[in-house]
Order: sequence, then C-alpha cells, then structure tokens
Amino acid sequence: MKNRGFAMTKAYQVLNEMDSQYPERFATNARNLLNGDKIKARRIEVPRKQRKHWLS
Repeated sequence: MKNRGFAMTKAYQVLNEMDSQYPERFATNARNLLNGDKIKARRIEVPRKQRKHWLS
C-alpha cells in the first residue's frame, strides 16, 4: 500500500489531537484505530460505537 506511511502518520497525528481533547479515552481510541479501523487519507472512519463519545 503506497500511502501506508502517510496514513499511519496521519493516524498518530489525529490520536495526539484526541489525546489532548479526550485523555481518558486515548487508550481505547488508540487500540481501536490501530486494530484495523479504516484509516483513509484526509479522513478517519469513526467506529459507530465510538462516534457517540467523540461527537457528543
């Protein structure tokens, strides 16, 4: 996958942003993201079960 490096860099960037906003959820968010939730360039797919936490 050509963009894997970029996607992972973006994932960690987003995780760092989430860590500063929602420190209590960081471990869960990181585990879910890195366990294969879909990472796309410029857009992170938020799992349905997490969406209510992130967007509340």
